[in-house]
Amino acid sequence: MQAAAAASLRDIDGDKAFESLFYEATRSERGKKRTAAASLLAQVDGVKALDNMIEAALQNTDGELHGAAVEALRSDSYREQSIRPLVENALWRPGFDRKENVDRREAAVQVLRRVDAKAAAHALCMVAVHGADEDRRRCAAQALVTVDRDHTAFKPLLKEAVAGATGSARRAAAAALLLIDGDRAFKDLFND
Repeated sequence: MQAAAAASLRDIDGDKAFESLFYEATRSERGKKRTAAASLLAQVDGVKALDNMIEAALQNTDGELHGAAVEALRSDSYREQSIRPLVENALWRPGFDRKENVDRREAAVQVLRRVDAKAAAHALCMVAVHGADEDRRRCAAQALVTVDRDHTAFKPLLKEAVAGATGSARRAAAAALLLIDGDRAFKDLFND
């Protein structure tokens, strides 16, 4: 039924429907109405909805908008698809000044922790070991310190540090482990 409603809204006036639903999803009172609007918004235009929710979540200047966007990203309509773009925002981005990089990365890390810490830890772990360059690997490892409070990534990183396919992967995994919990990493690596 919701899919049919979304199709009708797109046919009538997709842009206006999107604006109205985004407003309801982020500004109406917390509850079923807001949740329903966020879900319907994802069906009207999933890509645009995800982009807008992520941007709103990363804007800490408006507490109400930020909170509503994070709440939407935690929902089934957005959660799985939001991890990869949020991880990208948590990494160093060439072409942006240092302050903008740091502010956006810190905001993305906090949102990742609230949206799905376990999935975020898995994605960050992959980047920390196999990232295309040192900046991405370092930023991913730093993000893990905040996101991965339960140390979900510790065992996979330990495995990579000991038996990774390449020397660079082993070194990157060891560096991430030392950053997350140096004492534990040293003991586990020494005893392995």
